Amino acid sequence: MKVKKSKQPSSSTKKVQTNLRPSYYIIMMAYALVPVFTPNFNTFDSNGPKFLAIALINLVAFLVISLDPNQWKGPDIRIRFFKNPIGIAYSLLLLFSLISFFSAINISESVLNFSKILTIFTSAYVLYLIFSSNRGYLEHLAVALTVLLIFDSLTVFYNMLLYISRDVSSIMDIKSVYSHKNILGSAIFLKIPFALCLVLFSNGWKKTLGYMAGMSALLATLLLSTRAFYLGIVFLLAALFIYMLIRHIVAGKKGYFLTMARWAGLFVLAIVLYTQAQQIFFPKNTDTIWNTSIISRLSSINSQESSTHARLGAWNRSVKLIGEHPIMGVGTGNWKVDVLQYENLQLPDFTYMNKNHNDFLEITAETGLPGGLAYLSIFVFILNFFLKISLNPSSEGENIKLLFLPAFGILAYSVDAFFNFPADRPEIQSMFAIFVAAGVTFSNELFSFRNSGTGNPPARLTGKFPHSEKAVAAVVLIPLIFTTIILFLYCQSLYYQRIVEEDLADDNLQNTSAYIIRGFPVIPNISVYGEPIVVSKARYLIKENKYDDAINFLKADHASPFDTRREFFMAMAYIKKGMTDSAVSNLRQVYRYKPLYGKGTNMLASLLYNTKKQDEAMNIMDNFARLSKTNSTAWLRAAYMHWQTGSHEKSIELLDSALVYLPGNTEILSQRKQLEVAP
Repeated sequence: MKVKKSKQPSSSTKKVQTNLRPSYYIIMMAYALVPVFTPNFNTFDSNGPKFLAIALINLVAFLVISLDPNQWKGPDIRIRFFKNPIGIAYSLLLLFSLISFFSAINISESVLNFSKILTIFTSAYVLYLIFSSNRGYLEHLAVALTVLLIFDSLTVFYNMLLYISRDVSSIMDIKSVYSHKNILGSAIFLKIPFALCLVLFSNGWKKTLGYMAGMSALLATLLLSTRAFYLGIVFLLAALFIYMLIRHIVAGKKGYFLTMARWAGLFVLAIVLYTQAQQIFFPKNTDTIWNTSIISRLSSINSQESSTHARLGAWNRSVKLIGEHPIMGVGTGNWKVDVLQYENLQLPDFTYMNKNHNDFLEITAETGLPGGLAYLSIFVFILNFFLKISLNPSSEGENIKLLFLPAFGILAYSVDAFFNFPADRPEIQSMFAIFVAAGVTFSNELFSFRNSGTGNPPARLTGKFPHSEKAVAAVVLIPLIFTTIILFLYCQSLYYQRIVEEDLADDNLQNTSAYIIRGFPVIPNISVYGEPIVVSKARYLIKENKYDDAINFLKADHASPFDTRREFFMAMAYIKKGMTDSAVSNLRQVYRYKPLYGKGTNMLASLLYNTKKQDEAMNIMDNFARLSKTNSTAWLRAAYMHWQTGSHEKSIELLDSALVYLPGNTEILSQRKQLEVAP
């Protein structure tokens, strides 16, 4: 591949600049706004409806663009996406995600996750075509998203007033139109580059709007008390300072230091306002996790803090998976399936980290090192092109402007991708599509990418829809329809997942097994929380005493072989049927993969003890107590078993060991005194 620099947009690019089309404008705004404001439609997670909304926009956009004669005139812009290094890297990520199907345990999850990836890829490609037809689209989009940034910030301020008046109980409950506080924080942070762009490259009311939005965003981010974006703000402002310093040195640009001083002043002002509001107005002695100073929040980032410890644990497990599956990964969407072989050994319950909280590691674990490198290359190429333009003394402001937004946008996105999982958040993925599309579009304008010796494709001389293009369009339409269907089934599943969760919350399975079984579609077969869907069905069947049906459903399912809820519910059904040996066999599997699960371990030990296998039962309980350490019930139960079999000294020894980890525990002390005086 040859890369040729160009100070000005090429003449071929100028030819395809057209007037702003209302249909394109609506499509572009739909990508930016619809994922934000789409409701959850009574599903368990708004993630599904929002991805489906993007897929539907893709279908409409595909038809509109296909029927636009301007897309079939002039240079062949459509193929240039796939000759651009950014587009190539993104296409390779798509390819490696597809290849990873061959190593996936759960193909259903791979199909669902690939549908999400393809949906966002298509969005980026459509936006690329729109931006390529007229750069004015992106300028208008920057204004619209800056206005949305102000709206998001104002909702934070409004909810903070409610928090101060105690109408909102916790900062954690502030989420605006998003489904979670962290998504709101991410949405605000990722829109800051739009405000920066207006400040640096606009005048008049647009520049003022940029400053207003920037100040609002900085203060709102501090109020939300999200540590990742505390660091992100410092990172983004440092990058802005470095860029301005580079332009000052290589091009002698003046005035940048004044702009930087203004942004530094806004940041300091935001800190002062936040600190004063916190000290004067915030409720005292409540919400202690979030209602702390900036320094306190940042100092809580250490390996022992629960959230940080959980992230580090997930990252370490991801590194293990990468080491075991370096070429093809574990299969796209299968991280949460394979990681349980390690995570289960450390957890006493089924509260899993279903996302890695680092997309760079998770994507690499799922698609292998090739997929991870392709994903990382998207970021590297966008930043590399911007750096080349910035280091060129002859680069004009307009040229730099074209790549400033995708470069700083992808920088902001990288912060979120490092600490969270924006790849599974459609509101944030729409921003990613915008940054990638803009990066491809304007690096194409400023650089020439072509295969060696081939030159640019010839211009079309007709506005008709060529027959060859009809065939290509028909082929492309098939996967778009397929992904839309998959995402519709995903939404249907989320609707029934909500019904199940509401039943479980009430501790009363009100619905019938027939209704639940009939309602769940074939895909996905794992819930948002990582539970095999078949387990939800089994709960209802067991409640209705349909034990054979429950066992047959569970036996046929292999959605998550390391989860063990399947085996646990099979054991429950076998116990109800009086089939102790079969129950023990399944509980042994539970104990093998999840030795800290108290309910399963206690049940296994009890069955073994009652079937004259006391030695094995006591060994299991002894091991469970030592692994659990601070679980008083485990120590007491182990001591009781030994006492019942006449091992009095061993029983007292276990209670003494328990007091090492639970000093002063009244229940253990009382039991020990009773055993000392017992005959």
